[in-house]
Amino acid sequence: QHTPLSLYLPSGSDRRFPPFGRSDLRALVIVANPEPGNSYGVEPFDEAAALDAVLEGLGDIPSRVLGKDPRAEGPPTLTELCKQLTAQRYPLLHVVSHGAYSARSGETAVFLDGDDGKTEAVKATTLIQRLRRLGTARGLPHFAFLAVCDSAKPEAEGSLGGLGQRLVRELGMPAVVAMTERVRQRTASELGRALYARL
Repeated sequence: QHTPLSLYLPSGSDRRFPPFGRSDLRALVIVANPEPGNSYGVEPFDEAAALDAVLEGLGDIPSRVLGKDPRAEGPPTLTELCKQLTAQRYPLLHVVSHGAYSARSGETAVFLDGDDGKTEAVKATTLIQRLRRLGTARGLPHFAFLAVCDSAKPEAEGSLGGLGQRLVRELGMPAVVAMTERVRQRTASELGRALYARL
């Protein structure tokens, strides 16, 4: 009860986020499980369990999954993410992947799949730039849950800012849940399950 869970950040973006109702809720879920022996040394995780937790939390909210699981409808790549956000309106975005903060670059990388199917470190700046270019007809998600280590790293504030903070500041996204440190998959899954049940 004494832990601050909400941080208000002003945004310089003039991007519009059209209102939506309960019947408009739809989620885009990305689960990027790295392949064994990838060049970044990030460990594979239990993709099925992570996806089960997200879908259980979402309940009857319609969702589309990007990943390698049989339930996925596309690969967990930045290209496919942008394609889906252009084709369909998704007020909710949930990302499960590894992430790492680099003191050298001052930003977080999110480990998604590259277009070649191999693990790729997508820098926060690259992700922001690609999302910024998307048209506004469908709109960006109103809410993003980043089950990604270091996605709101406080040290990044000294340079460009954490990925979570930048989604708000630079794209105007109304709400983001992100991780300030490394987080266990089980912890992030339990948080997501509890949060969506109360949404």
